[in-house]
Amino acid sequence: KDNGPRTVKDVKLISAGKILENNKTLGECQSPLCDIPGGVTTMHVVVQPPPVEKGTICIGAILETII
Repeated sequence: KDNGPRTVKDVKLISAGKILENNKTLGECQSPLCDIPGGVTTMHVVVQPPPVEKGTICIGAILETII
């Protein structure tokens, strides 16, 4: 996909207000306070957009070339 993440560094997982580190497993990042048996864990995934090339501007999801 053209708009998907290119590498794992383009994806950020956020849990309990903390950005999780890419070099750790999810189990290593979990807090004992959030580890409630039968509980639900809500996580957010943020995909950083790829850097735009020089000579283009990004407006929302639309790229326009600057002439």
